[in-house]
Amino acid sequence: MAQTTVSIRTLHGATAAVGWSNGRSVSIDRAEAAGGLGIGFNGGELLLLAVGGCYCNDLFREAAKMQIFRPRGPYAGSVLQPGPLAPGSQRAQ
Repeated sequence: MAQTTVSIRTLHGATAAVGWSNGRSVSIDRAEAAGGLGIGFNGGELLLLAVGGCYCNDLFREAAKMQIFRPRGPYAGSVLQPGPLAPGSQRAQ
């Protein structure tokens, strides 16, 4: 399994933090109603985004192998469009 390294640094005197990995970054914070500044994703949102991202990546990979669907457009994976069917299969109605 590939190794991943992430870093998180809190902003001095604030509830917010910045996380980064491989040259990309994300703002992390709590909502203002929860005592934060509201300037970033909260932990629950990041967790759901991570799980959703992994799930979608797995779906796209397996669908491409089976030639069921293939992502098209400027944002790969943003919209599923019908692709060619595998030999002997039928499209669901």
